[in-house]
Amino acid sequence: MSTLPRELVVNILSRQPVKSLCRFRCVSKPWLALITHPQFAKLHLSQTRGGRRLFLIGESLYYVNIENISINANNANVAATKVVFPWMESEAELVCIGSYNSLLCITTDEYADLFVCNPSTRERKQIPDFDYYDASHGIGYIESIDDYKYVRIYDDAKKGIDVYSFRKDSWTNVQNDFHGKYTTVWGVTLNGAIHWMFTGNGPSVIGAFDLVEEKFKTLPLPYDNVKSNYFNYKIGVVNDHLFLMIQKSGIRKVYGVGNQFWIMKDYGVKGSWTRSLKLSLRSSDKPLCYLNNTETLLISQYNIMKIFFNQKDPKYLNIDACDEDDEFKGEFKTLKVDGIDGDHWTSVYTYVESLASPNYKNNFTAEENALREYWF
Repeated sequence: MSTLPRELVVNILSRQPVKSLCRFRCVSKPWLALITHPQFAKLHLSQTRGGRRLFLIGESLYYVNIENISINANNANVAATKVVFPWMESEAELVCIGSYNSLLCITTDEYADLFVCNPSTRERKQIPDFDYYDASHGIGYIESIDDYKYVRIYDDAKKGIDVYSFRKDSWTNVQNDFHGKYTTVWGVTLNGAIHWMFTGNGPSVIGAFDLVEEKFKTLPLPYDNVKSNYFNYKIGVVNDHLFLMIQKSGIRKVYGVGNQFWIMKDYGVKGSWTRSLKLSLRSSDKPLCYLNNTETLLISQYNIMKIFFNQKDPKYLNIDACDEDDEFKGEFKTLKVDGIDGDHWTSVYTYVESLASPNYKNNFTAEENALREYWF
């Protein structure tokens, strides 16, 4: 390829799978400079659109390709592949406390150290001064400044909010002027902010911590002035949209609300909340993603994954036509995962395959700078 124009080399390599590119880093110094360049990582993700995967974490780490899930009239199955990291070898069970795009935040059941890793490239970074207890956590990326940030919110608001910058490799502490009690130990990241569901004496709200401004803003719920003791809430992200699960808390009807699953189609706009599916989900259920641009929803529950098929009856595709007392409409099917060999998993996270790196290098030699400038 030495005789090919640079633009063509970049174009060809940006369409290759991550596994191949990791091997190609050994071809030459110019290729190493190209493949490890942040701009190339963004180009590669835009070209390949990233392979969607699920990571199953327990005593070991496995992944499955979402696009490889096979569904027929009788069953649904997919093959799992075991991932081995030498630095993770331990008798302690692995715990993933969260993920964002291509990065997983992995510790052990001892919660002593936290590693942020890209399972595809095998790169990792240890978060210094990790403190798991009495706090909630989250991770996100700010494209405008090309930086990942890890956020820690304490139970005691007086301790403020700790923010760790990957690029600066340092912690800062900012004031926490947001009142409320978060309901989960891991925040949900979307649109440059980390989101938590907050409850308290008043109405429940979604708090979004802006990673650039490093302060909270609130997002509206579909209903006004509904107190947390009436419902259980869960938020998450499916297919780049914020979702909200509303579950009754011992009350049959409040303001005409039953068990509901909502999608915020236009981020931050209250009127864009759309009733997507009417499901009888448990508090342990975790919606993961839609399959192949359909209304078929993949859900995890402890060490089981289920697939929900929305009923094709037009009445139930129009949620407004459903009576509030109707049960869910559709069919659940258990997804069989092959290749686990009797092992079990305790959590499942979605993941996008890419070259994204948790490590930042700020000091380059003259030769390295010249090679980086050669490509971009």
